[in-house]
Amino acid sequence: MPGHGTERERGTTIAELLEELAGRELTEAEHEQRVAEAARELGIEYTEQVEQVEQVEQVEQAQWVQQVGQDA
Repeated sequence: MPGHGTERERGTTIAELLEELAGRELTEAEHEQRVAEAARELGIEYTEQVEQVEQVEQVEQAQWVQQVGQDA
């Protein structure tokens, strides 16, 4: 049935797409700059506590990406 092929038949697997997205991550310095800018726009002082919360969120996101890649 048209449009119902596997990801491989369309040329890219979900795992390959996830790898590509992971490769597009910002450098640490770029990320820090964007976070600080966003915090200023929201009127939040970018403190060590905010950074720690952000790091936890990054770990959770990485774990989710890894799980999705394993399920693919």
